Amino acid sequence: MFPAPGASLEERVTRALAEAKSRLDAADAATAAEEIVAAVLGRDVVFWPRITVASGAALDTALAATSAIGATPAAVRAWLHSAARVREPLARWRQLALMTGAFGRDDIGFEIAQIPHGGRWIALPFEKRPPSGIISLAMLRPTSASIASAVSGIAVDEWTEIVPDAKQTTGIAVHHDAPNAEAPQALLVAVTPPTVPWSADLLVEAVRETVDLAKIRAVDTDLLGSLGQLLPTIFLPANSAGDAIGVRFTAELEAAPALIAEP
Repeated sequence: MFPAPGASLEERVTRALAEAKSRLDAADAATAAEEIVAAVLGRDVVFWPRITVASGAALDTALAATSAIGATPAAVRAWLHSAARVREPLARWRQLALMTGAFGRDDIGFEIAQIPHGGRWIALPFEKRPPSGIISLAMLRPTSASIASAVSGIAVDEWTEIVPDAKQTTGIAVHHDAPNAEAPQALLVAVTPPTVPWSADLLVEAVRETVDLAKIRAVDTDLLGSLGQLLPTIFLPANSAGDAIGVRFTAELEAAPALIAEP
């Protein structure tokens, strides 16, 4: 309990001594390490329990090969500087390292453990795509304690990174039941208007319009009457307004007037 504002120095000291005695008594009555820490420092203090790492021996072996895989202090600092730009927890850690360096403390350097150990550090530049399933750990061990023994610590950040292939073959397979797997006899070429960009709605409307026109034009010889004897024939599209692709023989007729039939 904190003294009220304006309390005298004697009252402040008396209350501080009472609070300290209360915490010490609670610590003496506690048996577990977590309870002792909570009694002295408060319930809000994070207590790091000791854990035993199943692959501790493998991590010790990997840590011993930090320099062998190319994870030099300069390379590790370059990696931290780059990763801190996109990883917020690492950005806070790098800010802490800068502050400790400004006060003359030793640089906060990481040791790199890569499993399976050996080869080249995955964070270094590479030309050939590295194999999958590599785990790279950046660890700070102030006392260089063995991971094989009981240890305690915190995880600052973790993520999974996927290295894309330099070249990938893509394709789309569509299952469609067709009689005897015959080849398509029609090809639809959709052309977007000059001032309108492509969109999914525009493509759907083009297909729908094509289906409607196909239904209108799908007539038999009985509906054509006397014109049915002219089929099959060739239809050449014409559009005098120039809004669509058309066929015009004006220039050819002017160059060869004899082609024009006499009435």
